Amino acid sequence: MATLRLTRTVLTLWVGFQLWSPGSLLAQRTPPPPVPLWPRDGRIPTNLNSQHVFLDQSSYEIVVVLTGELLGQPDSPPKIFRVPLKNRLDPQLTASVSRDPQGQYNYVYTLRNGSVARDPIILWDVVVPCGAGLFQKSSRETWKCGKTGMEIAKQLELPAIKAPGCYAACGSVGAPAKAGDDVGEFQIVSSYKPGLTTAEASNYPPFQVPSTWPEVILTELTKLGDPAWSNWHTVTIGPRFDPGTPLADIASDFHDGLDRLIQTGRLSPKSKFVSELRVILTRAAQAGQSQGTAVPSTAPSTEMERELLDAVGASLALP
Repeated sequence: MATLRLTRTVLTLWVGFQLWSPGSLLAQRTPPPPVPLWPRDGRIPTNLNSQHVFLDQSSYEIVVVLTGELLGQPDSPPKIFRVPLKNRLDPQLTASVSRDPQGQYNYVYTLRNGSVARDPIILWDVVVPCGAGLFQKSSRETWKCGKTGMEIAKQLELPAIKAPGCYAACGSVGAPAKAGDDVGEFQIVSSYKPGLTTAEASNYPPFQVPSTWPEVILTELTKLGDPAWSNWHTVTIGPRFDPGTPLADIASDFHDGLDRLIQTGRLSPKSKFVSELRVILTRAAQAGQSQGTAVPSTAPSTEMERELLDAVGASLALP
């Protein structure tokens, strides 16, 4: 079996890992499958006769229909192939940030593949500004980290952030994180202030098919290999703001991110902590300074609220 060339993004990450030398499910909105669902009775509706790739949700397999015409045998019946889709992950990611005496921000991430996972985690990454001078390392020798140099990373969980970034990424070298595995700690050191960003985890490749299949089949399969669909995404904290970024811009960005987290169910609009934080961010965005502004009097009650307090407090220098 040959690995289908899925996307330039994923391949770039994998090449980066190969060249680098030692030095509950992710909360996401599951989008609908990018290909039609396989009919339970196996009969393809006439309006889908030109479709060759389907997803069987009951078995979580890709169903590929190779017609006689595609095989150069017009009179032959179609051949049906089933390909396992291997992206049933249970990534559990937590993050924290602190500032060292030199003024650098230390971002520490812990990653675990939960017990309900059916497939291992092989790659994971955080979207960061391409200009951020940062270094990422893992506490495990079996995971190698680096930063891609191309502006190809999209903020899939925070679409209001339009500027593409780079990936601060880590890949497994011979020891992928199976169900129940703790991957250990990862650290990014950067002068960039913390903000909200997108993290993702994946099992690369999510499927494998013969590269000799007809081009029309391979083209349809790339929809299922697109990281926007096949990878698991969440919101986390990470390097976002150049030290010279106006405080009002940072506060406004956090405010927009908070609204997004409420919209997607990561934060509760009924949380007293969230309500207080919204007021703090509004005032800081309007005044352009955090002087006289304190942290919320209500303690965070969820992991996402704690990470927000960490990031906002560090970026706005709240007392």
